Amino acid sequence: MGMRAIVVSELGGPGVMVSEEQPDPRPGPGQVLVRVAAAGVNFIDIYRRSGVYKTPVPHVPGGEGAGVVTAVGEGVTEFAPGDRVAWAEGPGSYAEQVAVPARAAVPVPEGIDLKVAAAAMLQGLTAHYLCHSTFPVTQGAVTVVHAAAGGVGLLLTQMIKHLGGTVIGTFTGGTNGTQLIVSFNSISATPQAVQALADDIFYSNASSASTTSGSDSMVSQWS
Repeated sequence: MGMRAIVVSELGGPGVMVSEEQPDPRPGPGQVLVRVAAAGVNFIDIYRRSGVYKTPVPHVPGGEGAGVVTAVGEGVTEFAPGDRVAWAEGPGSYAEQVAVPARAAVPVPEGIDLKVAAAAMLQGLTAHYLCHSTFPVTQGAVTVVHAAAGGVGLLLTQMIKHLGGTVIGTFTGGTNGTQLIVSFNSISATPQAVQALADDIFYSNASSASTTSGSDSMVSQWS
């Protein structure tokens, strides 16, 4: 038996990624073997593939993913075959199967699509520490979230609103680099609402912007 995996045998652009047959992995001590349902695609994968971050070749890229546990290694008691899990740093996620450290896996509740879980882990952890550790948001706090329509921005905006804070979100896009600053104090902060607002700005090439001052904190997203 074997599995398919994306392998990077030399550093470079997207063309160096090749689908290859690989031996089925086995879970070692402290690991869970997972049948991958979805793998997250992040900039760090590009950095490793291109050589910005020194990574030995050949390697299977992808640190983020979600799937179903098929076997557990020695010493693993918190997971069992059939469990749905996700992870933000499990090497080799661009594959049909991956052995993930049990300490890096988190349970995925029923009702949450595994594709959503795979996409939310790294960005969700980033958003969480920004509003819980970097600047603990409390009721009434006013924050600025740059790139509010991006992956981290969408999650961070919702988390801050959930904690009782006010979000002032900035958007930049379109052919003329339009920027708009919007307060989400009274505007819905659901992903659909934020994205719709951003799309309206980008596609209409709006040229005016309103500003709001007096924030308690500035939380930025870098790309």
